[in-house]
Amino acid sequence: MRDILNEAGDRISGEFRVGIIPTIAPYLLPLFVRSFAERYPQVSLIIEELQTQPILHRLRNDTLDAGILATPLHTQGIVEEVLYYEPFVAYISRSHPLFTKKELEVRDLSGRNIWLLSEGHCFREQALRICGERQETELPHVRFESGNLETLKRLVEQNDGMTLLPWLAVQELNDEHRQLVRPFSGKVPTREISIVYNRAYLKKSLIDAFAKEIHTVLPTDMTTREGRFIVELHDE
Repeated sequence: MRDILNEAGDRISGEFRVGIIPTIAPYLLPLFVRSFAERYPQVSLIIEELQTQPILHRLRNDTLDAGILATPLHTQGIVEEVLYYEPFVAYISRSHPLFTKKELEVRDLSGRNIWLLSEGHCFREQALRICGERQETELPHVRFESGNLETLKRLVEQNDGMTLLPWLAVQELNDEHRQLVRPFSGKVPTREISIVYNRAYLKKSLIDAFAKEIHTVLPTDMTTREGRFIVELHDE
């Protein structure tokens, strides 16, 4: 009842429970959480880092108000509002054959040693799709090692091989490690990031305020999909 009254009065207040997947949370949250808390002091913001399926489950049973996920999900009953389009970049060790290239094409990835996230991460599935393979296919030169993007970065820096990373994950690198980043040329492989929710009529003002705050901290070119191709997930 309190949520309904707040919404009817167009008040940005109350408890707001958000689930964010692990390949977004550590890179996006520090950019806007402080400013959101200062702008909306009457909001009690509760954020949980969860994988996609637990977020969808908790949206359905109303233990989360919204989620920030890679989309499209093609999931019945879930509303998706695109927040931004995030390019993939390659992160390449100095000993890797592709290190000498300033930009990569998607076809360069075929048959190369690539460090990937473990099962259950949608980013892993998207990386495999960029490599031209389905999720269930075992690639002869791919190592499935980690549940954390930061671990993958360390593997590249201290060993060999390469990995794929979202653009926000490389923005705080020092000069030495930035030299390992390679963008893609042509139509850039990109993931679509959306705020998703189950009930459009409840806490919509809070959802809109949250999305607006995120938009203020991102480059404007991340709001358009022009010149990119979206790496989609398997249909639910």
